Amino acid sequence: MAARLTVVISQASIRDGRAADLEESLVTRLMLTSGMDATLVGPLEHLEPNSTDFLCLSSFGQAIALLSWLDREQVAHHWQRLGLEGEVFELGEHGQPRAEGAKRVYHLPLTAGTGVETAVEQLETLLKDRNVKTVGIAVPPNGASSASTEPDNPISSARPTAVPQAKVPPAGAQLEKPPATAERAPSASQDSLADDEEWAELDRLVDDFEALDL
Repeated sequence: MAARLTVVISQASIRDGRAADLEESLVTRLMLTSGMDATLVGPLEHLEPNSTDFLCLSSFGQAIALLSWLDREQVAHHWQRLGLEGEVFELGEHGQPRAEGAKRVYHLPLTAGTGVETAVEQLETLLKDRNVKTVGIAVPPNGASSASTEPDNPISSARPTAVPQAKVPPAGAQLEKPPATAERAPSASQDSLADDEEWAELDRLVDDFEALDL
């Protein structure tokens, strides 16, 4: 989901037509700008704790952009006076908050010569910068990165399977004889040869018997 930017416009303490026209034009233009949420509050220097505008400012739990007719130092003073959460930075300033995790308040000063489109362009740049998200990469203790820049590939990422190697006996070792295999039964050709020899033996016995003179 794309980030949105809350823009708070603080009115001028001295009311005049030009200041009112600029404030109204900014609110109207921001309402028509994608990703912007515009809110109009009274003069920052006139706000008091527990006022409606104070409760509105204290309800924002994320970074906001503040457009006012004061300079950054004056805004920071009143922000601290009201006990509001966050640290005030000039819009476009890239400093780090003194308190870790402190909410940022991006201030854009308004003047009689401020152009509506110029101010909106600066706010759109801030919104684009906030939409850029960074991803942390956890590094295991052994120094190997847990994130991979290679595409997911089950073939390339699989570990090679170890091929078992044949064991070579050391020099001088006696090779064991393979176990003796059972004698195979005589084949049909061997049985036929044995029968022929038996018949030949019988023939010789018959001849010897007839040769006897009884």
